[in-house]
Formats: sequence, structure tokens, C-alpha cells
Amino acid sequence: MEFYVASKKDLRSIDELQILMMSLCPGIMPERTEDFQEFGADIEFGKIVFVEDIGEESIYREIILTDESMFSTHGFTGERRVVRQTRRLLRWIRIILYPNAEVAALAAEKNYHRYSMPIRELKEYGRQKKE
Repeated sequence: MEFYVASKKDLRSIDELQILMMSLCPGIMPERTEDFQEFGADIEFGKIVFVEDIGEESIYREIILTDESMFSTHGFTGERRVVRQTRRLLRWIRIILYPNAEVAALAAEKNYHRYSMPIRELKEYGRQKKE
């Protein structure tokens, strides 16, 4: 699950965006954060990731062989093999902060520049400036 969040303010620096991102979920410890960063001519948007344990899945399989020559196959007792597995079910929630609503709309509606954007192009959307 992804949430696209945009700044209402005219934020002009990566530092300001980073401070806003870290204030979005006070008192809740995320699984991880990915800071705003510049990579060459691009800005990487900041992300907050939460992981919730929502249950478990239990799998039971019984395999019965009919070919006697296979009864000595590893993991089988005679003609049978029982496999039990338990897996955690997780819900991944990612919050991505964008410098403004226009860039967030591009990401949400057109899947365009979802995680990063060229800084020169971002300047065309009016708010973010490289300082």
C-alpha cells in the first residue's frame, strides 16, 4: 500500500523536506526510512516504510508416492512425506513525500517520477530549488 503525500508549503531544500517527512508520523517507529537525497542531477524522494504483522498462513501438504523405487527418496518415510510450513503475513505501507501536489499527482495518476526526478525538471514545477 502506498500513500502519496505532498507538501503544502513552498519547501526549497532537501533538508526542509526531510524535516517534514520525519514529522509525518510522530510517535510511530517506522520499519525504515529512506532520506531525500541528490544523486547527480536527480532528487530521490523520501519514504517512510511501516510493516505490520497481520497474521500467519499455515500450509500442510502430504505427498504419497506410488512408485516403490522412489520410496527411499530424501525426505520420505516409506511412500509418504508431510510438509508443514508457517509463513507470516505482512502488510507493507509506504509513505512517499513529494515537494508539491503537482509532482505527487504525476506520480499517483501517471506513475511518472514515482521515486525520483531530475532536479532541473522539478524546478519546472515551481517549488523545489537546488541550494
